[in-house]
Amino acid sequence: MNKYDKLEKIQQAQDMLNEVISILDEIIPENSYYDAYLLTKLKIYCSDDHGYLTNDPNLDKLLEDIDGEIIDY
Repeated sequence: MNKYDKLEKIQQAQDMLNEVISILDEIIPENSYYDAYLLTKLKIYCSDDHGYLTNDPNLDKLLEDIDGEIIDY
């Protein structure tokens, strides 16, 4: 699989994960156990646009690494 196929697949996965996050965000009460320990983690793993202070890897960083071809995965 070439670099551009990998980027496209990861972007598709990221879009799907964003859809899951949107659905769960409607269901899970704010400041609940599941908001803190499930929904927050999904948001962090999906992208850099989550508002939490963390160095956890996520799909945005994976896309950057593949695009720059500095992958060690």
